Amino acid sequence: MVTAQEVKKLRDKTSAGMMDCKEALEKAGGDFDKAIEFLRKKGGAIAASRANKITGEGGVFLKTDTNGKWGCIVSLGCETDFVANTSGFKELGECIVTAASLNDVCSCEVLYSILVGSLSIREKIDEYVCLVKEKIVINRFEVVTGDMVIPYVHQGGRLGVLVGLGNENSIKASEIGKEIAMQIAAMNPIVVMRSDLDPMTIKKEEEIFLQATINEGHSGERVAKVVQGKMNKFYKESVLMEQDFIKDNSMSVGQYLNKSLPGAVITRFVRVVVS
Repeated sequence: MVTAQEVKKLRDKTSAGMMDCKEALEKAGGDFDKAIEFLRKKGGAIAASRANKITGEGGVFLKTDTNGKWGCIVSLGCETDFVANTSGFKELGECIVTAASLNDVCSCEVLYSILVGSLSIREKIDEYVCLVKEKIVINRFEVVTGDMVIPYVHQGGRLGVLVGLGNENSIKASEIGKEIAMQIAAMNPIVVMRSDLDPMTIKKEEEIFLQATINEGHSGERVAKVVQGKMNKFYKESVLMEQDFIKDNSMSVGQYLNKSLPGAVITRFVRVVVS
């Protein structure tokens, strides 16, 4: 016979619902450890049954290491904004990025297997799935390195940016890095430099602009000039260093960086948004 005290003890330990805890203890014959294992497996079963559900809500979580030279960003997805706004969901997200930073994780597959206490990250997610009855999944995991890595969170945790700086790690660099992170959050560039663009992407854009220009009625030498103008606009919108700096559009982001931190470079950036 399962007592109310035993159910409460299991609920306090796992945060699972009262009825789930009662069922787990009954299935486990009162064995506490087996009951916890039952709940974990049930969490996995719930996740499997909801595999086709869309995780369009969630949060973005960021963490840098103690040296500030390594940072990670995780997009943790769930089904509803109600769950995304719970303290338990946010604690789970922070737990995941902290585990990643402490173990120098480099891939999502490895991240799922990292132990936090006696549970892996995957098992901790399954436990929370058992509690909220929603699909929860790591939608994206990225790592950025540099002489300094600057994290920035926007839109109440729905959008996050990591910026890696090279050749600079001063206090001033942190301030400049945040300004650039805000630029990335607002303007959504594709790459740091024009040379970072995939040649196939450039070719595809040129083909699209060429056809559009012909459809607009241009011909002869005018076509090449119009296409080049469209490509220049594409570069200005897509390349971070060529974008107008949002706080002073008299200069580009590249000019702002060179003026503020001569010699500094952006090693990499990652922009992640819940969508």
